[in-house]
Amino acid sequence: MVIETARILRQTYAEILIVPLTVLKPASAETLAAGLATVDPTLRRFRLVASESTLRARILQRPETAGPHAWCLEHLEAGKVLMADAAFGEAVPTDGRDPEQVANSILARLATTRRAATVADRAFACRTHHLAYRDVVERQFGAWVEEQQDGFFQSSWAAQPHEIVLFEGEPCGYVCVEDRPADVHLRELVLAPHYQGQGIGSAVLDAVI
Repeated sequence: MVIETARILRQTYAEILIVPLTVLKPASAETLAAGLATVDPTLRRFRLVASESTLRARILQRPETAGPHAWCLEHLEAGKVLMADAAFGEAVPTDGRDPEQVANSILARLATTRRAATVADRAFACRTHHLAYRDVVERQFGAWVEEQQDGFFQSSWAAQPHEIVLFEGEPCGYVCVEDRPADVHLRELVLAPHYQGQGIGSAVLDAVI
């Protein structure tokens, strides 16, 4: 029923379809994913995650008729184990987000990709750096010195490998992530101003996390 309903909706609207599911067993998730892939081969699987404090608050804030609080709290640990299982898909944080914001985060991820930067990307990245930082620099330091900012960009660009961020296939910024022995370090995430505020940066951050 889930798969056929998805097929009808996809054929009717020809739009991106987000199908919320509650699945307890990885084998069931695989079966559903295989069926949904017949609806759209570009299927992406996401796993909604939240902190324990958020989960407790959500349980206690809803009416008992929606699920006994005691039962839910008793099964919280088991739920956390399932929620941490990467077999269910890419993690999407939901703390502090309502359902619409979660859906928008998923839509932004679907449209946001990254690829390794090349020498040919340097000029684009430099322009993006200047567009993104100019207002901040002028507000904080009072003057924009082009040669100085060129130097800041070049030293940062040469220090570590970068990736180009693409939104719907178009370059919109760049990111540098270091996979260190003890941590993952986000050195820089820069988006051109007209791409900011659309959830693209959040999509990149979610993927890194």
